[in-house]
Amino acid sequence: MKASATADQGIEHAQCMRGNGLPGYPDPGQDAGANLPDRDSPAFQKAVRACQSLEPPQNRPGTPENAELQAKMLKWTQCMRQNGVPNFPDPQNGRILMKKGAIDSRTPQFRKAVEACRPLEAGGAKGAGG
Repeated sequence: MKASATADQGIEHAQCMRGNGLPGYPDPGQDAGANLPDRDSPAFQKAVRACQSLEPPQNRPGTPENAELQAKMLKWTQCMRQNGVPNFPDPQNGRILMKKGAIDSRTPQFRKAVEACRPLEAGGAKGAGG
């Protein structure tokens, strides 16, 4: 799949998520900050089901795109830990899943880690905190 087609699919997926009850859901690569939805909430689960067919291939388990993205994101995650965010979670199926409030993305340590790890960013890892 071409990168532009994948990017378009990511935007369509984000629009679907917003249209299904998550108005603050970010576009791919956008700094989500505090707008990340609670992934355990019924609203999030409902939107995921409604938008599943639009989910980009790199987010789907078992695809080659996902395996490559997972490896890149794991390096980024390790960098975040080494640069002052020790509780940063491992990626799961191309996503960084954090409980709301688990890590404050507004702290100087977090911002410093993001800057230090920027060269390792991969497909949506940017601004994954919050």
